[in-house]
Amino acid sequence: GFKIPTINTDYYSFMGAKLEYRRLYSVYLNYVFAY
Repeated sequence: GFKIPTINTDYYSFMGAKLEYRRLYSVYLNYVFAY
């Protein structure tokens, strides 16, 4: 297979974690405002 630089994988994993955090945060806000 092809090699991916560790900086790229770290960057993308970091961005993925950030997106996941934002999604969970929005769900949390919806839950708080709904009740």
